[in-house]
Amino acid sequence: MFDFIIFEHSGIRNHFADLCTIGRLLRDCGYKVAIVNVTNESEECKSVNLPVLYPKAKRESFRNKTAYMKAIINEFSPMTQNMYAGSILSTTSLKWLKYVPKTQKVFLWALRSFFFTSHKRFYLSRYYPVDFVRSLYNTYITKRQKNIRFFVSNTIIRDEFVNLGYDYWRIVIREERTASQLCEPKTYHNNPLSLLSIGTLREEKRVDLCIDALEEIADHGIHFTIAGKAYKTHGYDVMLENRSRSPFVTRISSRLSDAKYNQLIDSCDYLVLCDEMQPSCVTNGTMAEALLAGKPIIAPNYNPYKFIVEKYSVGLLYDLHDKESFIEVIKRAKALSPSSFSSGIIQYQNDFLYENVLLRFAANIKETLSKH
Repeated sequence: MFDFIIFEHSGIRNHFADLCTIGRLLRDCGYKVAIVNVTNESEECKSVNLPVLYPKAKRESFRNKTAYMKAIINEFSPMTQNMYAGSILSTTSLKWLKYVPKTQKVFLWALRSFFFTSHKRFYLSRYYPVDFVRSLYNTYITKRQKNIRFFVSNTIIRDEFVNLGYDYWRIVIREERTASQLCEPKTYHNNPLSLLSIGTLREEKRVDLCIDALEEIADHGIHFTIAGKAYKTHGYDVMLENRSRSPFVTRISSRLSDAKYNQLIDSCDYLVLCDEMQPSCVTNGTMAEALLAGKPIIAPNYNPYKFIVEKYSVGLLYDLHDKESFIEVIKRAKALSPSSFSSGIIQYQNDFLYENVLLRFAANIKETLSKH
């Protein structure tokens, strides 16, 4: 009998990293954990060194995902006290949750609270009737079925769920990124000052506004690198390539390897975040990775960036749609010594050291599991 069996029902590759982290945390809390190979978990989570269970049920034998998940639950629920079933997206079908025995707790990775209110947006559009029904059903079942519990990545997201009517004790904070050791911040700036925007580029990421400000400053002592594959929606990729011809910008448009991603963060002076405010808070993994690598951030003046910058003093805030605000922040960033942020960055890293994250997680999940 296991304390937890874990799997990623969505099969989304990016979310296997979360599955591995959760499995490791649960194991290190003293729980007996096994991975179920529902999608491709055995291959993606080799590094965690947890036992793998292979289902008799095969996906191709079932007419839809709900029927397949019902078979998985029927096969493995007798072997465990609790389950972690993976992540929730706004249009994820969660009909299969009704088959989880009421005596067992099933945890889901709730990335953002907006996914539980998105039916309101879909209702206003005649193009998303299926998404509207799914979102409405997901909200209904996750509120009504008390054996469903959630992992969220910070207190802001937890409080958003509580404000939507979810019980506080059903929510466990599980930070997305952790550090194995402290990383000393740099004591000098590059020449020119190196600004970096990195990661998948969507329309919501307004690097064009940053380029506008840099062209107005016209300082060759400042250089902006934009790295990551761009979405083609509404010609965003074409616009970005055109704007990146600026002499103050370097564009890296290819998909980045892990080594290149880390090298770019390690070599920059500041990570620049420039995404539009979302309908609900979402943790930015790139921000966490930069801070854990000892780099300060330049970010829009809203949560979670505002909370992190004000709590730890790890960067500078600006108003996204105010060009003058960004110009002033860039000038300040160039004038400031990197040591201005050193103590705050070390404090942030210390809070996210694995052993400290584990202590908080262990206390939080113990309390949640004690509730019926």
